[in-house]
Amino acid sequence: MTEESERAVRAAVEGEMRLPDPGGRACPVRVLELLAPEFAENGDRRAWRSSLWRLTETGRRRYFHQGASTGTDPAGRVTA
Repeated sequence: MTEESERAVRAAVEGEMRLPDPGGRACPVRVLELLAPEFAENGDRRAWRSSLWRLTETGRRRYFHQGASTGTDPAGRVTA
């Protein structure tokens, strides 16, 4: 794994660890920093799922959280 890949993985893991934290979710600014504008969460919140992160100009942002997709909503977001 390259150094750049290792940094990307560390950034995604750090973001994943901050999102479930009640203090992190209580701060709308922090949530918006970590979630992509088109983010939509699917599936059971109690189950462990996979996430995909994208590098943006402001840092890494989660743009997908695994779930059983059945299509998209009018805004183009994945729906369950």
